[in-house]
Amino acid sequence: MIIDSRRSFTKQQAKVKLAQCDSKCERCGNLLENGFHMHHVKPHSQGGQTILTNCMAVCVKCHKEIHHER
Repeated sequence: MIIDSRRSFTKQQAKVKLAQCDSKCERCGNLLENGFHMHHVKPHSQGGQTILTNCMAVCVKCHKEIHHER
C-alpha cells in the first residue's frame, strides 16, 4: 500500500479539478458557486492518495451526505 502523508488537496489541484468538472458538483450536478470540497473517493484513512484521480469536486451538501452514508 502506498502511504500518502498529504491529506489535503492543494489549491492548484482544486483549480484543475474545478475546470475538469466544468464547475459542477460531480454528485448532484449543481453549479459550485458557493464553494466546494475535494472529496477522496477512496478515503485517505484507507490508503487513498491525495491525487486528482482519487477525488471528486462536490458541493458542501453532497460532501456531508457522502460521509453520512458511510
